[in-house]
Amino acid sequence: LSVSIKGVADAPTLDVKDVWVKEDAAGAQLKIDAKLTDPSETLTVKIENIDPSWTITNLAGGTYDAATKTWSITLAPGANFSGGPTFKAPANSDLDMTGLKVTATSTDGTDTASVTKDANIFVDAVADAPNLTTSNAGGDEGAAIALNIATSVNDNDGSEKIDSVVISGVPANYSLSAGTKQADGTWKLTSDQLNGLKLITTPGGSLNFTLTVTSTAKEQVAAGNPANAENDFTDNTATATKTIKVTLDPLADTPNLKVTDVWTKEDSSGVALKIETSPNSATETLTIKVTGIDTAAGWTITNLNGGTYDAATKTWSITLAPGASFNGGPTLKPPADSDADLTGIGVNVTATQTNGSTASANATTNVYVDAVADAPNLSASAGTGNEGTAIALNIATSVKDNDGSEKIDSVIIKGVPSGYTLSAGTKLANGDWSLTSDQLNGLKINTVKGGSLDFTLTVVST
Repeated sequence: LSVSIKGVADAPTLDVKDVWVKEDAAGAQLKIDAKLTDPSETLTVKIENIDPSWTITNLAGGTYDAATKTWSITLAPGANFSGGPTFKAPANSDLDMTGLKVTATSTDGTDTASVTKDANIFVDAVADAPNLTTSNAGGDEGAAIALNIATSVNDNDGSEKIDSVVISGVPANYSLSAGTKQADGTWKLTSDQLNGLKLITTPGGSLNFTLTVTSTAKEQVAAGNPANAENDFTDNTATATKTIKVTLDPLADTPNLKVTDVWTKEDSSGVALKIETSPNSATETLTIKVTGIDTAAGWTITNLNGGTYDAATKTWSITLAPGASFNGGPTLKPPADSDADLTGIGVNVTATQTNGSTASANATTNVYVDAVADAPNLSASAGTGNEGTAIALNIATSVKDNDGSEKIDSVIIKGVPSGYTLSAGTKLANGDWSLTSDQLNGLKINTVKGGSLDFTLTVVST
């Protein structure tokens, strides 16, 4: 009697655990624990639905069939299996590989028994430091300075985006053309706001400073999202930082200028203009111009005080050393015998910065001439004649200053004897005679018989 017993395979035990791996990590090994319940049987482990974009970095003794996207291993009779292949996710990807089918099969002869379980590999997103480029900036003080800043994510699969750009170091009186100023003085922007971004400066502000730019990339994940599971949110942002050195060329500031009118006496040696001016920066150079000095009208510059005079333009000028101040001006002497003032003298002061920018201040000043009378011309000759007759007096007077500013105010004749009179003029209470210069023409002294025969007259012209 021949008895043939056909073996019946017993189902193995199978335990599969999901695994977590960090984005861009070296990989993660599946945790499979498969055991035979009958040690006389042979165990085969198979993994299906493997995403072909993933890389198997360690086959763990098995083989991979790309056509069927299946990894498998057949063990020696009686051997169990613990472990699994190691999978590496695509670069910069936090997409999970889910729905893996893990099947453990025991074979006894021609009979088999299998157990299948699902397995998942979850990728925990890790943000990559973003790309960030900057370049140093510069321009004129008070201008809008272009800031060349560009940032983008390194991870281009759409899982990250630039969350914010923060710029620190903006001087207190400056601003940016876009973004929002924060309570701590920093400026927060989106990446789009970097296009055409400018630093708005103001005159008199900081000229040399450094901006610090920080770009933050953030993973686009959410807790509890089954399509993209995440269990560690501490590494979902990454930053890149660069600096921008800003150098501004200073603009010339309006110089300080004060002028004071001056007085001089007629026929004096002259008087210096009173011009006080100073720059607002040690790098500024002052040029002072005084216009309206007409030497053709008789005015003379007796002291140039370091400057030069251009008769064609009637302009005195001087250029100082950088940062130097000035107090004074050319010395002006009025025409002889003239008390005419020199008014409306123009004073222009121009400050020039090292970059060629300029700023000016203007004023007018005056030279007033205080009139001083000149002693008049006066001539007189002795008069003779007979007692009791009218004797001619030859007296002539005129002003020395012929510009019309003076005239003969009076002529006084003293010493006329009692009883005698003059043919013109007025006898004063003290016995003197007062005349005008016109009354000297044909003037005679009327004598009387028995009067003084020889006497002296004193003539005072004023």
